[in-house]
Amino acid sequence: KTKFAPNITASIFVVFYIALTGFSPSVIRAGIMLLCVYLSRVIRRRADTLNSLGLAVTLILLFNPLMAGNVSFLLSLFATAAICFASSEITSDITPYNFEDNYIKGKFKSITGSILTTLTVLFFTIPVSGFFFGCISLISYLKYIKKISYPYLEQAPNKDS
Repeated sequence: KTKFAPNITASIFVVFYIALTGFSPSVIRAGIMLLCVYLSRVIRRRADTLNSLGLAVTLILLFNPLMAGNVSFLLSLFATAAICFASSEITSDITPYNFEDNYIKGKFKSITGSILTTLTVLFFTIPVSGFFFGCISLISYLKYIKKISYPYLEQAPNKDS
């Protein structure tokens, strides 16, 4: 059973959204990657994130080579590459403790996975930030860790009830 119509419809909406946002480099990159996913579903193949990223970068630079110096494009590229390279490696086995409660174990994995992924993205984007902005904000690491951890800590279970 083919899923041709839903994927083509979704692809049309992706192209419409890219146009609606003004063809910003990061949205173009994300849109091309998403179009790769939809195309892979139509041809019944598995989409690969790194290959989709490579195709997106190639197409963008073929149509506009000046994007190679665009800060928005480079930050989006480096951040996405960090997630592609690091997500499976970082989050594969991050539960060093033997938790009895599955809820706590799940929350621990969510918090540490989010923090480590964020730190990896920040680490990968340091060269671009340093080059274009002339400085690197080390306080941003602590700010993002607090910002990501806060929603998880707010949802702590109430053991009294």
